Amino acid sequence: MNFKKLIVIMTTLTLLVATLITGCIGVNTQPGNDAGTQAMGEVETTKAPDPVNMRVMVGTGTTSEGWGKTFKDLVDQFNANNNFNVTLNLEPIDTEQYATKIAAELATNNPPDIFYTWAAGRLKSFVGSGKLYPINEILDKDTEWKSRFLPGMFDSVTFDGKIYAVPGEQNAAALFYNVEIFQQYGLQPPQTYEDLKNVIKVLNENDIVPIAMGNQDPWVGAILCEYVFNRIGGNEPFDNIVEGKGTFEDESYIEGGRILQELVSLNAFPKGFNGMSYPDGNNLFTRGKAGMVCMGSWIVGEIYGKDSLVKDKVDIIKFPTMEKGKGNADTWLGQPDLCLAISKSCKNIDAAAAFIKTFTTAEAQKAFAESTGSIPVTVADVDMTNCNPLTAKLRQLQQSRSSMFIFYDVALGNTIGSEFNNTTQNIFADKSPADEFRKLSQFVADNLGK
Repeated sequence: MNFKKLIVIMTTLTLLVATLITGCIGVNTQPGNDAGTQAMGEVETTKAPDPVNMRVMVGTGTTSEGWGKTFKDLVDQFNANNNFNVTLNLEPIDTEQYATKIAAELATNNPPDIFYTWAAGRLKSFVGSGKLYPINEILDKDTEWKSRFLPGMFDSVTFDGKIYAVPGEQNAAALFYNVEIFQQYGLQPPQTYEDLKNVIKVLNENDIVPIAMGNQDPWVGAILCEYVFNRIGGNEPFDNIVEGKGTFEDESYIEGGRILQELVSLNAFPKGFNGMSYPDGNNLFTRGKAGMVCMGSWIVGEIYGKDSLVKDKVDIIKFPTMEKGKGNADTWLGQPDLCLAISKSCKNIDAAAAFIKTFTTAEAQKAFAESTGSIPVTVADVDMTNCNPLTAKLRQLQQSRSSMFIFYDVALGNTIGSEFNNTTQNIFADKSPADEFRKLSQFVADNLGK
């Protein structure tokens, strides 16, 4: 073979190989395209972006039962099925520490993306921090979602025409009593304060704690106090305070303080109750060592908890009325509760809104009602036959509700609300009601609206 033929053959083979390679790697030679870049992009595998981690902070000490478990299930479902490439990291904080913790978090430049909050005054103080994302526009665009809610559910989470949180349930405080203990000692559920004093007397005579209460954190005892004040004076005295037209020196509060101290003198509460923790106080009731407890409907989860000894032994009644009092038994203490808010610095607002929406589906409302005794905030028809009897009874009692007044520390905001709670604790400790309420009135005057 001569040299010229060899060159032709080699050149032909080179062109053939080049053509085969080009065909295999799919180089795009259309005008306007960078063939080399396109080829490299098609042979390499593009790595999916890492999920965006978002913090979700709630005030539940456990996720193993009750509300905490139900909420964790929602988080897990969202993480498994969402299309936002988002992972929600749940941060459950002990109930007693949560108010302080979330306030500190909002004071930083890195608050949780989604977090649990109260309504009314406490939420207002968070709104004032400028760290919350208003969600009214999201709700207005999603009319199906907004139409799920019962009338008035957004009233206490709306400020200056903007909605800042979505309620997950309603809570109502009531007097829970141990039916077995009452039957054993021939007692009837108390309808009046005089009835209540008789029940306390009989239970003490039989070494039963009359009313369980762990008031180390004074919001616990404040629940009973607020009912006493309302049954004496009705709604008007507190409404006037919230509106800046009244004070805690109203006679209904002074008389209410006297009643509270009378209850202490009657040994209505466990020994050392002002220094007893909230869990220890509740345990007296759920372990069958106390006849009654005045608490919010969230305690239903504990009553039916795995360690409870009073499952199916408890009933609910309206808080007793006071002789010559202006309040009536159909006025309930409670609030829209378990609200979820979104921080302005949230990493993905749409994902946060989508998660909160799952929080208020008919299925979620049913799950919370069954696990905690919560009262739904939506128009969803929850089949109460699948709920525990206490939840069904509480919802049934709400049908005759004439009005509801909000927990004082929620309505007044964290600063004044905490001072109110401390005041009631001092009154339980035998401090003068007149002196304590005079100091509280001055504190309100100095801090209301701040």
